[in-house]
Amino acid sequence: MEQSPAAAQAGWQAAYDAALALDDVAQTDRAALINQLGSATFYAGGREEALASFQEASDIFEQAGPDHLEALEQSLGNVASILGALGRLDEAEAAHRQVLDIRRELYPENHVQIARSYFELGVILNARGDIDGAIALVERSLEIRAAVLEDGHPHIAMTQVSLAAILIRAYRHGLGEDVTEYADQKRAQPQPDQIDHEQQDSSRRGPGARLDKALRTGKHRPVPYRSGEDRQREDQEGERHIVHQHGFPRTL
Repeated sequence: MEQSPAAAQAGWQAAYDAALALDDVAQTDRAALINQLGSATFYAGGREEALASFQEASDIFEQAGPDHLEALEQSLGNVASILGALGRLDEAEAAHRQVLDIRRELYPENHVQIARSYFELGVILNARGDIDGAIALVERSLEIRAAVLEDGHPHIAMTQVSLAAILIRAYRHGLGEDVTEYADQKRAQPQPDQIDHEQQDSSRRGPGARLDKALRTGKHRPVPYRSGEDRQREDQEGERHIVHQHGFPRTL
């Protein structure tokens, strides 16, 4: 039987409290528990409390040094996403740019994780009204995804749809309609059963994913801490990461 969000939150709070009573729990292990608690709190409806948990976990991972960059990438990404959902766009942009800097230390420029950061920043700039900046970032994200992922991959089509929405907002209707038509054609093509390569290609993923899913309701759902074994199994099975934010689709 599936736990209610409130029960899950209570369970992780109890686990965290128990860890505090122990003398030999590493700070990074404590941060992993805080990350889990933040996710459970978010699902229970406490976005501000969840944000505080993710910020605390991020601070610990940052102080722990370069060996924990992947964990920092994940927890700080949750911070950035919740800030965006709360409409705190200046803070969200700053956090997303910090995540991009971290990813540049972890991955090459043409990696799908870098493309993800460009897309996330494009979402924020679009919401702030910086249309030219948003177009440049989403176009760059599309360039990387189109080069790395196979033709017809759903993440490419979703990025094209997002780009079209921004172009139309910028009154570039002709170009926006062309991009939309092309994306619709691609999405209409039969898709083979496949692993989500945007996740599979993330060969250096840290504990916890940024967001599990925030479906097209505008709800942003942080993903809790995952062990290396869990991540390997999930990456092999493939995961869907499609969210909706600030008025148009976003892929993670």
